[in-house]
Amino acid sequence: MKKLTILVAIFVLGLLGCKEEAVAETPSPADEITQEAETAKEYTPRLPTRKIFVDTFAITVEMAEKPPDRQRGLMYRDYLPDTIGMLFIFDAEAPHSFWMKNTRIPLSIAFIDKDFVITDIKWMKPGDLTSHGPSRPILYALETNRGWFTQRGIKPGAKVRLSE
Repeated sequence: MKKLTILVAIFVLGLLGCKEEAVAETPSPADEITQEAETAKEYTPRLPTRKIFVDTFAITVEMAEKPPDRQRGLMYRDYLPDTIGMLFIFDAEAPHSFWMKNTRIPLSIAFIDKDFVITDIKWMKPGDLTSHGPSRPILYALETNRGWFTQRGIKPGAKVRLSE
């Protein structure tokens, strides 16, 4: 009986791990407790920050403008507040792609074109070496905690703007 219970638990966990990217997250009470605990953590940005708006929602972003900063991204970090993201600014419009090597935080990424319009939003798993790219050339990309866009109802076609 004990072995059957363990096998059922492993099977259920395996099914939960096979969630499709397009599935919306529904926070559980345990997630809400975790989020409350995480808001109490201290966070120190490693890059210059700026406030931006995605649709009508404000978020403070670390600005990854230089090649080494873009290459490092959010690698080696254990925590990212829900109020913080990272904006990647490229020198030229292209189909820039991302992976999650050495990244410990589950992320969502919005690919943004030269007109500041979101072209695609994808979910990325910690440590995953799969390349995630946009459907067309982009000039910017915004990484946030996974589910940030979904929780706010933000979809491709939404506009992004810098604060003044």
